Amino acid sequence: MPRKKVSKSRNPAGRPSIYGQRKTSIAVSLSPDGVEQLDAIAESLGLSRSEFIERIARGVYLVTPATTPTLDEADAEEMGKPLAS
Repeated sequence: MPRKKVSKSRNPAGRPSIYGQRKTSIAVSLSPDGVEQLDAIAESLGLSRSEFIERIARGVYLVTPATTPTLDEADAEEMGKPLAS
């Protein structure tokens, strides 16, 4: 006799809902280096990209810059921001 599959409460996409809410898809654009860093940090914590970002948004992980970021002229131009004088 086949075993009956017992399932947890799942959202329509089939993923377990651990926060009791449906997740909303968003698009985030990152540079290849940014993706690499995001993946490395998430993997080191044993999390997916999505779960890592979820936990940052919920305040589980606090994000602070390792150093004071500085813009060079090319970065500032790309972002449409003037350099501080």
